[in-house]
Amino acid sequence: MRCPERLFTADLLDGTQAYVLAVIEYASGRIRILGVTQHPTGERTTQQAATFSRTSANKRTGSSS
Repeated sequence: MRCPERLFTADLLDGTQAYVLAVIEYASGRIRILGVTQHPTGERTTQQAATFSRTSANKRTGSSS
């Protein structure tokens, strides 16, 4: 089942903003935080999502690679 990725902002106590990359797992009802940064880049966001997809697939199949 597909887990949509979302990038949203969080206002910090010092008045700055941080960008949060989260994944919603519909099957389990979990929200996983993949990363938080003040300066997101498309490359880093793509890498974090790809890493999550690989580890998620490995957990489903029982593979460790």
